[in-house]
Amino acid sequence: MSAYELGHLSEWNIEVDFLVARARTTASPDVRGSDRWVCPASISNPHEACAQYCADLVTNYHASRRTIGNGIQYQAVPESQKFPSIKPSVHRRNMPKNMYYWWFSSAPRARANSSSPKEYDWIGLSMRCPLQSIRQIVPTPQVPQHSRAKNSEASSYAPKPPLDIETFLAVLRGGVEMHVNSSCQMRIFFCHQPDGMELVHAKRMLTICWMLESDLLLKLRPDVRDPHIGHYLPITTSSAVANYQSHFPKGYMEDSPETVRVRLKRSWPKSYSDMAIMRRNLPPKFRDACLQERIHLLWGASTFGELSNMLQSPDGETTVAIYASRANVQPYVEMRYSVWHPQAESMRHWLQLLGQICCFSMGASSDQFGRKIDEIDNLLMQVKKIDPEDRWKPLISLMDIDSVAAYRWSELKNNERDGCLSPENLDKQGVLDALEWIGLASR
Repeated sequence: MSAYELGHLSEWNIEVDFLVARARTTASPDVRGSDRWVCPASISNPHEACAQYCADLVTNYHASRRTIGNGIQYQAVPESQKFPSIKPSVHRRNMPKNMYYWWFSSAPRARANSSSPKEYDWIGLSMRCPLQSIRQIVPTPQVPQHSRAKNSEASSYAPKPPLDIETFLAVLRGGVEMHVNSSCQMRIFFCHQPDGMELVHAKRMLTICWMLESDLLLKLRPDVRDPHIGHYLPITTSSAVANYQSHFPKGYMEDSPETVRVRLKRSWPKSYSDMAIMRRNLPPKFRDACLQERIHLLWGASTFGELSNMLQSPDGETTVAIYASRANVQPYVEMRYSVWHPQAESMRHWLQLLGQICCFSMGASSDQFGRKIDEIDNLLMQVKKIDPEDRWKPLISLMDIDSVAAYRWSELKNNERDGCLSPENLDKQGVLDALEWIGLASR
């Protein structure tokens, strides 16, 4: 099996938060005169009522279709939902049961703010799609590397059918009074089938995310008025491993090469087997010794649980999380780099970028991975010479993102200045309009 074939055994699903309207009084359930549903004020458990209504809405809409996979479930309180008996495919097993369903639940982080429409109260919900093949977002290359870019750019212009989750969100907008703001997150999950990702795969993904986080991934997410609500904490500054004591407290630029080598040796994995795996996958010398020290620490983890703990922070949830393997459940990775802003949709862009990172980490040989890390390390030093706000542009090409997709990222970034994705306008989206195209999709 080739590297790309192995990488394309990866799977993804995505979860988005949104807000559903709840009437303020029983006397005026819908002050806007809309025919879309509003949660009654008299409901004692609005989260359960909203989750059930949304689940029923999309179920009824797609009753005659097969886009809903194994079904739709909702959950109002953790551990409250009993699942119907299902028999997962032999190619998809040992994952949490709710990963097989369209899943509705409460969203504690999603909340109204001072700019939200005042005519309603707002209930935070999340919707997650079932696991799907990464081939949907990272097509298998069929041509040599030198010509693949040209072909992929041409295909980028072609209209793409909506993802199932985009259709479902459009269905909800047509039947429910909805609102989103900068507290509404978008989270992307990755796993590997049929036997689960190995520890080395997770370390590879974390290595690339760590190296690209400051100048690429954090730069691509929109700025928000309240980062404590709208952003997760960066792993590069807030995680446990970021705060381990460094052997370069004053940097490394004034140290001799021998001093740098001796100090880096202190961050090497303690286990001989972990050390051997790290040496096969990483270049022997980074241009940035402080960065290399942090990467060494990640590769020193001997279990998924240890690696997961390295990413956690006492101050809140971080941009990347690993759900460690436990009895009969595979490990998987969650990436939390953006909010959901349907007025200038970025869902496909994030799926493609993070999907490329996942696919490459799973499928590349040790030599291929080491060369890519050396390439990233080299470019990180070069981009220090340009404006910090523009460093993402050369870095994004490292993950095989074609020029058309890069241009669309530029359009999104332009909208952050004074457009619909500015920090102020992210919170002033009002009640979302229904989308006309969803009516055509049902015919």
